[in-house]
Parts: sequence; C-alpha cells; structure tokens
Amino acid sequence: GSAEAQITLDVIWHESKNLAQKETFTEDDMRHFMERTHFGFTQVNWDYLQTVDMPSYVDAITSFADTTQLETDGMALFIPDPDFPGEAALARWWQYLALLNVNVFQEQLALHWHDHFATGTTVLSNNNRYYFLDHINLLRHQGAGNMRQLLLSLARDWAMLEWLDGVRNNGAPGNEPNENFAREWFELFTLGVDVVYTETDIVEAARAFTGYVSRFDPGTGQNFIEFNPSRHDTGDKTVLGVLIPGQSATDDYEAVVDITLAARAPGSNVSATAQWLVRGLVEYFCYRNPPQNVIDELAADLESGGWELKPVLMKMLLSEAFYSERARVGLVKGPMEHLFGFTHATGLLDNPVNLDNRLTIMGHRPSQPPTVDGWTTGTQWFSAQAMIERANMLNQLTFAAKPLQDALNIDVMVLLPSPTATSREVVDALCLRLQVDLPETEREECSNYLDSFRTNAGQVVRSLFDSAPIEQQEQRLRGLLWILGQHPLYQVR
Repeated sequence: GSAEAQITLDVIWHESKNLAQKETFTEDDMRHFMERTHFGFTQVNWDYLQTVDMPSYVDAITSFADTTQLETDGMALFIPDPDFPGEAALARWWQYLALLNVNVFQEQLALHWHDHFATGTTVLSNNNRYYFLDHINLLRHQGAGNMRQLLLSLARDWAMLEWLDGVRNNGAPGNEPNENFAREWFELFTLGVDVVYTETDIVEAARAFTGYVSRFDPGTGQNFIEFNPSRHDTGDKTVLGVLIPGQSATDDYEAVVDITLAARAPGSNVSATAQWLVRGLVEYFCYRNPPQNVIDELAADLESGGWELKPVLMKMLLSEAFYSERARVGLVKGPMEHLFGFTHATGLLDNPVNLDNRLTIMGHRPSQPPTVDGWTTGTQWFSAQAMIERANMLNQLTFAAKPLQDALNIDVMVLLPSPTATSREVVDALCLRLQVDLPETEREECSNYLDSFRTNAGQVVRSLFDSAPIEQQEQRLRGLLWILGQHPLYQVR
C-alpha cells in the first residue's frame, strides 16, 4: 500500500550552538574577540594577548581590581568633591575610565549592565547625586561577580531607590504600594515581559519592597536613605506562589530576590531569571536571537555555579559559538561603542568634556538613559542627523583634539606599519586595525587618496605617500582615519 505524511524538518546550524571551548584561536579569532569585548581593537591589549593563551587572557579581564590608580586620577580630575558631584562630572568620569582603562572589558560589561538595569541621574539633585557614584562602581566592580549579590545590591542601591520610587513606597497601613520598582524588577530586570509573574505578583512584590525612606542630614547638607520599619508592610506576602511570612525586623528584598531566582517558566527546569540575564549577555556579545539550548546551558551553569558570573562569561567568550560564522554578523554600534572603539584603535584621545558634549547630543550619555528600558538598539541609531554627529565627533578626534594631559598627546604616525610604508600598506594596516574589510576597489580609492595632495588652490596633484613630507603624511593619515571611521562597515562590531 501507500501513505502520505507531512514532515517538518528543523535544520540546525551546529557551530553557532556549540558552547564547547574552542581549541585553537587564529589571529582573526582574536581580532573578533577584541572587537566584541573591548569596544574595538586596542594595541596594549593586543600586545598582551600575544604573550598569553586565550583562556588566561579571558580569566584576567574578567577579574576586576577593587580600586585602581586610574579611578583615583579620574576622581581628582572630574570629581574633586565626591560628596557633591555634578551631573556632568559623573558622566565624564565614567567616560574617562572607559577611554583609558587597560581592562576595557570591565567598562564594556558595566555599560551593558547599565543599559539592562537602566538608572539615571536625572532624578537626583545636588544633595543626593553622590548616590550615583556608588551606583557606577557597583556595576563596574560587581559586573562579573555574583549575580545574586548584584541583584540584591542593585535593589537596595540608593540611586535605584530614588529612580524607581523605592523611597516613596510606604507600606504603613492606609498606603497603597508604589509598583514602579516591582513592575520593572520582573518585566525588565529579571524575567522579561509576561514571563511567570502576574499582576498580583507585582502588587505583592511591591508590598515586599517597602520600608526605605530618604532623610536629610543638616550637618553634611546631604540626603541619605535608611530602612524605617514603620514604613515596611509587615503582613504576609505571596510572590510567585511562595509565601513571605510577615515580619517587622527588616526588609523583604532578599526574600524576593531568592524567590525570583528560583522561578521557572512552565515546562522548564532552568531558572527563568538566569535565562533572561544570560540572553542579554549573549545578544550583546555574540549574536541576536540565540538558540534556546545555548541560553538553557549557560543559565543552568549560572544557577548551578552559585550565581557566579565569571565562569559563565569565560565559557561564552571561549566557546565555538562566540567565534562561529553566525557570531561574525555585525552588531550595530551605539555612539558610545563607536567613540570608545575608535579611540582605543587609534589612540586619538580628546578631552572627555568635548566627547561628553558629543555623546549628549547623540543621546547616548552614560548615566542618563532615556527610559527605564535603557537605550535604543540596532539600526535606530542610524538616523541622518546621528550619522552627521558621528562624522563631526570623528573630525574632532582626528583633526582638532585637545588632549586631556600632555602625556596623552598621541603621535598618529605610530599607526604606520613601518616608517617607509606605501599607501597601500597603510590602507591595509588601518583597515585591519579598524576591522573594516574594504573591497579591492575601495582600497584602491583609499590608496589614491593617500597618494595625492590638494593645493591651496584646490588642485589635486599626484604625490606618493611614502615620499611626501612628514607633515603631509600625518594630515593624509588623519584624513584616512576620518574616512574609515565613517564607513558603513565601521558602524557595526
């Protein structure tokens, strides 16, 4: 006899889903790694990477020092009075660290968490803006630490308590709970939209997130935040099906954190919070729309490993998946990534005051996310005006930069592959450094640009780069950097 049946075949691209550690790393692999984890190519880090194996290097960059001389220097330059820092000073201090920190990954990871747990200075004033200094350092120093502790610290963080009205969530009898933080806790920070939790869970969690209040100290002229048992809802709460017994001794934040971490989506044996958090990491560092088995494996590792982030980050960054063809598809750079990457790749550093003004114009100033959902992503960054601003920022870096310190005045000629390099050798070297894989016709056009000179009358004359005066070589080299920094291929990482 005969029969007919409809069959659905799922084609699995194995390489992109493989979290096994990659055995060997080519130079191309290492450049891809640098592009995704260091905002772009960095010469100091590249030189160090040549002296150690990749696992040792990843282990080193996922270990953050408590305090560094760079942080101290930055404080002296931008925040001489940490008790009353200015709004601009906080942003510029963080940008200074992102531009000069040898461990660039620390800053890139912190900015990822800053976008995920979006919190800003706009709700703070002169007498409590110092909260945000601690908030920045929380993200920078605990970003590769224990995820449970990071969640608990962020929930009680003074800047967060102001940002999402925790200090206005009064649980005393007769008051309605303020649901702002509870809603974002589930929807944005830990589980995702409509995953596991219900509206009832939001209300119950809001009751648990009570007890904190803002106070003013007339002696210091500063605000501070403290737990006040009389403002805490002392009744029983049930969050995600788990009872939190009523009590009046302390807050219920730790209980909510642990309940949230233990929650599972229907049919899953992996923490839904772990899935949500590692999905954000994979999408930021690897590729969009990661397969579920990759998420499940990393999430299971995070939970079973006591919520330690470092092993998960190392596994992801050393995996076959991270270096797969799928992971090589470019991810759109936001203005911060574009700026910091160009600076690290070229060594061209402008005063952070000028760069901060540019980032503010482009709507990507660290410490000021537009909403609790963070910044936009993808091609929405590519509006016509935004691309003009990127070109203006690069022009300022390549032609008009005023270094923060004389010691940082970069000699752009160090970017030449050799003192006698031809125009084509220079083009190939800069394309490699900036990870811009130009087609042959465009490389020739760039080479012709370096081999030409424009007179004051506007006439373009042939003038070989390797035999031109040093001053002309430098001017042409800066011009080529400006051109490459605007190339469509350089807008993705």
